[in-house]
Amino acid sequence: MKKEFNVIIEEGEDGYYISEVIELPGCRTQAKTLDELMARTKEAIELYLETEEDVSSGGNIVERFGHKRIHDVLSYIYSRYMGLEEDSRVSGIS
Repeated sequence: MKKEFNVIIEEGEDGYYISEVIELPGCRTQAKTLDELMARTKEAIELYLETEEDVSSGGNIVERFGHKRIHDVLSYIYSRYMGLEEDSRVSGIS
């Protein structure tokens, strides 16, 4: 089933484009180009929905992956979307 979402796109003062998915609180990302922003927004939506599914099905993400691993993944995602250098602790994540 295909889902549709409303997305607000703005251009930040630093020239980056920023998207926010209205129906998914906290689901936002940024990129240098609109094409890159659309790809990242789709990925952010997929990750949001996967996480929501895990939580609603009673899955405990910390038990499943471990606290340190979750921290590393979140650090990687943050670094990737903020355009920062990749953290060496999470170089194996892709």
